[in-house]
Amino acid sequence: MNLPPRWFALLGLAGALAGVALWAGSNLPIALPAATVAVLVGSTLLVSGWAQRARSPRGPVSSKEEPPVSGTVRSAFRSNRMSREEVVLLLDRIERSGPNPSLPNRATEELRQIGALPRPEFARYVEQRLVELEGNT
Repeated sequence: MNLPPRWFALLGLAGALAGVALWAGSNLPIALPAATVAVLVGSTLLVSGWAQRARSPRGPVSSKEEPPVSGTVRSAFRSNRMSREEVVLLLDRIERSGPNPSLPNRATEELRQIGALPRPEFARYVEQRLVELEGNT
């Protein structure tokens, strides 16, 4: 745990006051105020430490960057593992999960028309959609 430098001074003060309270023993005019201030300082440190921990991020921070979704779509498109309709539906799903959650479902006829585009035009369509999605994220 990394403590701010000012905490060491407050911790020292609380310890010194607790020592004074113990040294004073039954001399209440000295022991009672010293013990009270020591408890207040200690409580303040405890509460501010708890608040600082509540504000800090939880869990380890991952240094591994995930590949962009568009790279996955590009590789699937290039390897011909997916049909053209599946590529279009995947792009729509990515868009719905990100920048445009209200994107309506495509009509079957529109899917067929996009799927029937010549390969260069379909590749341009996919590239354009990916660039738009990357720009919105």
